[in-house]
Amino acid sequence: SYWPTVEGRFFAFLRDVLRRQSSEALIHARMQLSELSQKASLNELMRAALDTAERLTESQIGYFHFVEKDQENLTLQAWSSKTIETGCQIQVGEHYPISEAGVWVDCFHQRKPVIHNDYESLPHKQGLPEGHSPVIREMGVPVIRDDSVVAIIGVGNKPKDYNEDDVTILSNLAQLVIDLIERKRSEEALKASEESLRRAQEVSHTGSFTYDFKTDRFDFSEEAYRIFDLPIGSKVTSEVLESELVHPDDLQWVVEAHEHAQKAGQLNVVHRLAPQHGEKWVRICSEYERGASGFPFRAIGTIQDITELRQIQEERLELQGQLLHSQKLESLGILAGGIAHDFNNILMAILGNLDMVVSDLPPTSPAFDGVEQAIQASRRATDLTQQMLAYSGKGRFVIKRFDLSEMVTENINLFRASVAHNVSLNISLSPEKLEIEADPGQIQQVIMNLLTNAVEAVGDNPGVVTLSTRLVEETPETLAESRLETLPRPGRFACLQVTDNGCGMDEETQQKLFDPFFTTKFTGRGLGMSALMGIVRGHKGVIKVDSEIGKGTMIEVSLPLAKPREMEAHDRSEIPSAEPPLEANHYHVLVVDDEKFVRRLAVKYLKRLGMTCSEAKDGEEAVREFRENSDRIDLVLLDLTMPRMNGVSAFKEIMEIDPEAKVILSSGYTEQEAMGRLEGVGFSDFLQKPYRKDDLKSKIEAVLGAKSGDA
Repeated sequence: SYWPTVEGRFFAFLRDVLRRQSSEALIHARMQLSELSQKASLNELMRAALDTAERLTESQIGYFHFVEKDQENLTLQAWSSKTIETGCQIQVGEHYPISEAGVWVDCFHQRKPVIHNDYESLPHKQGLPEGHSPVIREMGVPVIRDDSVVAIIGVGNKPKDYNEDDVTILSNLAQLVIDLIERKRSEEALKASEESLRRAQEVSHTGSFTYDFKTDRFDFSEEAYRIFDLPIGSKVTSEVLESELVHPDDLQWVVEAHEHAQKAGQLNVVHRLAPQHGEKWVRICSEYERGASGFPFRAIGTIQDITELRQIQEERLELQGQLLHSQKLESLGILAGGIAHDFNNILMAILGNLDMVVSDLPPTSPAFDGVEQAIQASRRATDLTQQMLAYSGKGRFVIKRFDLSEMVTENINLFRASVAHNVSLNISLSPEKLEIEADPGQIQQVIMNLLTNAVEAVGDNPGVVTLSTRLVEETPETLAESRLETLPRPGRFACLQVTDNGCGMDEETQQKLFDPFFTTKFTGRGLGMSALMGIVRGHKGVIKVDSEIGKGTMIEVSLPLAKPREMEAHDRSEIPSAEPPLEANHYHVLVVDDEKFVRRLAVKYLKRLGMTCSEAKDGEEAVREFRENSDRIDLVLLDLTMPRMNGVSAFKEIMEIDPEAKVILSSGYTEQEAMGRLEGVGFSDFLQKPYRKDDLKSKIEAVLGAKSGDA
C-alpha cells in the first residue's frame, strides 16, 4: 500500500502476502488433518499428511519413515499419492539399516532439516534403488522426541529450489503429524487392548464389572451381559441382581456373602443364575474401594461362567466315585477269594475227618446223627465259599458249549417255580442261535438270582417279570455302560434280560446293588447279586442295569458268543486215558501241602485206599523228595499255594525231572485259576478243596487207572 508524494516523498507499507498465505494454509491443514484423524486409519492419516506437505511445498513426491528405537534401522511407513502414481514400486513396511540409506538421511545424521537442491551433483549419493521414483531435488526433516529421532518426513522434485519457508512448513507439519500419529497409535493400541480383553473374556467366559454404591449401578462388560443373558447396555441395579439374576434358592446366602465382603473388602462367591437364564453357574470375585469415611464407594470385579467347569468337576467326581467303587469291589473280591481259599483248607480238615468218622460208625451209634448233621453244615459252609469264589471271579466253572435259549427252555419249570403266585413270568426267547461257552450251572444260578431279585422288587402286589434272550452287537460305546470294571472286547454277545414292574431303584441303590450282603428287602441275603457279578466277570461278560423309582428295573447279562466250531482251537491239554485197572497197593503217592492237618487227612485217605505215602510241607521239600525217589513215586498230590516254593514252581521242576510224572493239583482256588498260573502247561488232573475220600479216589483211578480198595 502507498500514499501520494508529500514534499517529494511518498509513504508505503510492504506486506509478505505469501508468508501469510502459507501460514493460513498450514493452519487450515492442521484443522483438516486433526479432523481426519478422528475417523481415518493410521496409514490413511500419514498419506493425507504427505499429500498436504506436497501441496504446500509444490513437491511431486513425499515419504515418511519411522526410525527404530535402536537408532540404526528404518521402516518405510508411507508414500504420498503422487509418489505412488509415478510408479514407485518400493513396498511400504520395508525395513533396512540407516547405514544403507541414501543422502536423504543426512537430516538424521545432522539432526536438522537438510535441503538437496541438486541431487545429481551430490558427491556422496548412492543412487536410487530399483523401482524408486526419479529424484531431482529433495528436502528431509527429522522429528526428534526425547533426544531421539523418531521419524523422517521428506518431499522432493519441487519445480524450483527449496527454501527456508519450505523448511518451516514441513517442520511444522511434521510435528503436527507426529502428534496425531502418536495419539492415533495410542487410540489403536487401546482399541486392540480392549478387543484382546473382550476376546479373552469371551474365550474364558469371564466378564468384568464395576459397581457404584452411590448410584447403585453396575457397569458390565459385553461378556458379563452375555453371561447374565441381558441386552448389552441395559441398566442393572442391586435390586435387579437380587430379583432377576440370582437363583431364589441361593439368594439368602449370596446377600450374606456380599454383606460380609463389604466388611472384609473382598468377595468370592459361586451361585446359580435364576432359572429363566438357563442352568448356569457363575463365580463372582470383586474388591471394594473405600473412601476417607471407611465405607466402600466402588466395587471392581469379574464374573465367570463356570457351568461347563462345574459339569466337568461333577463328571470327574462321578468317575472318581466309580473308580473307588470298582477298587472297593476288586479289593473285596481279592479278600473273598483269599478267605474262601483258607476256608476250604479248614473245611477240608473238618469235612474230611467227619467223613472218616461217619464211615467208621455204625448207623445205630448215638453219635451217627450228630456227625451227619455236622457234615451237612460243613457242606453248606462249602457252598458259601463257592459263592465267595464266584464273587471274586474265581469260581469253579465247568465250561461247556450250549445254547442259552435252549438252557432256559430246559429249566423253564424250575424258573416258574421260583416265582411267587402274585407275579406273572413272561418268557421271550431269541429265534437265533445263541451258543456260548460257559458253566451251565453257574448261568442257571445267574438267572435264578435275577428272578429272585425281580420278584422281591415286585413285592406283594400283582406284577410281571419278563425273562428274554436275544443277540446283541456290543460296541465300545455300549460296553461302557457295563457295571463291571473290566470290559471284554466288542463283538456279538448272547444277551439275557430280566425286567420287572416293581418298585425300582434310585442311583445310590443301583451303585450298591452288587455289594456283598447289601439288600433293600431282607437281612442275611448273602452274596446273591455279588456272586452273580463274580460269575459274569469270570465268564468275561457284561452287566447293565436300568432302573427308575416306581417304574421297575431291567438287568441285562451279556456273554460272548462262542466261536464257530471250525475256528475252535485244538490245543487243549488232554487228560491221559486210564490204563487197565491195577492193584492200588502197587502205588506210592507224594502228598505236598503246607497245612499239616490237610496233609495228614490226605494220607489217611490214601492209606484207606490201600496206597503208601510220603509227605512234603512245601515246594522245595517236594522237589527234593521227588528227585531222590522219582523211581518209586507214582503220583504227586500237589497243593498250589505254599510258602518258599509254591505249587506252580514245584510242578515245573518236577516235570523237568520226569516229563511223564503224574501230578494232581489241589487248591482252595479253582481249576481255571490253576491253569492260568501254569500258563497252559498240562497237568494230570485237578482236585478242588475241600474234597472227600470218594473224590480223591475217583481222581486217582482216572489218572493211574488203579482200582483202589477201601480199607
